[in-house]
Amino acid sequence: MAATLSEQVAKIRTVGSRWRLPLTLGAAAVFIIGLGMSARYLDLNWSQVSIAPILLILLCLGPLGLVLAAISLQLSARAVGRRIGFRDALAATAIGRITEILPVPGAALMRGAALMRSGAGPGESIWIVMLAAFLTLSMAVALSSVPFMATGAPLGYIILIVGGGGTLVTILWIILRAGAAIAAAMFALRFADLALGVARVSAAFSAIGLVLNPADAALFVICTTLGTSVAIVPAGLGVAETIAAALALLVQVPPAGAFVAVALNRIVGLVMSGVVAFIVATTFNQSNAS
Repeated sequence: MAATLSEQVAKIRTVGSRWRLPLTLGAAAVFIIGLGMSARYLDLNWSQVSIAPILLILLCLGPLGLVLAAISLQLSARAVGRRIGFRDALAATAIGRITEILPVPGAALMRGAALMRSGAGPGESIWIVMLAAFLTLSMAVALSSVPFMATGAPLGYIILIVGGGGTLVTILWIILRAGAAIAAAMFALRFADLALGVARVSAAFSAIGLVLNPADAALFVICTTLGTSVAIVPAGLGVAETIAAALALLVQVPPAGAFVAVALNRIVGLVMSGVVAFIVATTFNQSNAS
């Protein structure tokens, strides 16, 4: 099983390397053109963008998300009987977010590399990274059912069954492999991370003058998760924003506004990850020098 998964990861990396330039250029074109057209449609002057919500994401919500992701990586190491220091986990998480701009699943590869540095084997690293990713995706799917269920739409219950079923199966698998305590902690961390995602999306919409209630914001949290699942497209660049624009029609939100808000959330998150990665790397170098 591990060999098969390793071969699949190798294939993804090979395809990503081969098509890196055209995919990056195409994704960037979709992102830039879509962002420009959306801003023009909204008649949005960038000087009108509110700074306070952006600072909230940059200085509070974003760093909290990185901290949760770092703790989650530590928990993944415990699931395979290893340990990772918090600083190393934070550095791997922040750098992984940045490497998502490459046409490979950078964050997953960084987490896997960190686990292997801690002593985990390739097979162990792959299964826990994949289970953690699937748990995040299935919980995000379940969360996206909230705005539909709030209106009594049958689609909401279908989405909840799919996402909830995937979550339950993944949790049971983690229990069998790592125990109930690890599974419960992983579930709690992802629930907190999804709540932060709702807050980030709401803040991003607020920055461009659009008010979004938490139930509707839950729908857009899945966009980034689905976007980055397209492993050979850099961080789902343009994909997440396009998905957001399409989903916006379901909750009476301007598609252009959804595109801009998700793009803004992405940009601020990337800047924040870069700053954190630089600080952690600088601190690490200084401690080594001393």
